[in-house]
Amino acid sequence: MSIKEDHPVQLTTVSASFSDIDELTHNMVGWDSDWRQLEAGRPHNRIEAIAGQHTALQQFHLSHSMHQLGKAPSQSVSFGFSGNQSQLNYNGKEINCPVMLDFNGESGYECVSRSDFRAVTVSFSKEKFSRIAERLELPVTQLIDSSLPY
Repeated sequence: MSIKEDHPVQLTTVSASFSDIDELTHNMVGWDSDWRQLEAGRPHNRIEAIAGQHTALQQFHLSHSMHQLGKAPSQSVSFGFSGNQSQLNYNGKEINCPVMLDFNGESGYECVSRSDFRAVTVSFSKEKFSRIAERLELPVTQLIDSSLPY
């Protein structure tokens, strides 16, 4: 079983280091990503992931500044949490970190991260997320809105 599966039936964990950013993005659970390193030097990037039937949690450490383009898994509801980095350019806006990011917009995301970037993404199946919203007695649209402030 691979962590690349969108919703593995059994809990799967992976911890891996990559010197090739394309190899890292290929291994992201369900994400459509195109990342480019913006500064010279041999990269040392790391991903740790835990994925189950309804949830995937991924932690990243990127050694160099990256231009990140992509879309979250279409069958999931996804959020990101940046580390204590001082600034991040997200969808054309400079923002201070740490911050929570909403990856659920139709147009995807564009991000420029600085060196030594650390972040976590969490993705829930839409079915599971709807049940959570129902238990909280909140409409799903109140929990997902790409125009929310960071």
